[in-house]
Amino acid sequence: MVRGQYDAAHQRERIEWNDDLEANGPRPCDVCQLPVHGDSYRHLNPDGRKFHLDHRTPLAAGGQPDGPKRPRHDHCNTSEGGKLGNVLKAMRVRPPTMKDW
Repeated sequence: MVRGQYDAAHQRERIEWNDDLEANGPRPCDVCQLPVHGDSYRHLNPDGRKFHLDHRTPLAAGGQPDGPKRPRHDHCNTSEGGKLGNVLKAMRVRPPTMKDW
């Protein structure tokens, strides 16, 4: 899977989260605790980008693509993913690939 490409189910779930964020207001990012805004208000996000829909259990740590998710800032999500990747690399653990899913 190329970064930024997700299946239709993930895309639908992201649309549902976006609709909820825009209708009911932002949710706190579990990394930085600042509000995560929907796409129409992305300029209010600290990084000014659209939010990511993060897997609660990272795929690299055994999470499932269809598992529970949460909104995070783009920067927070990619930063946390990089940290996890470095830990797994230090442990010499190979993250799962598409073939493993």
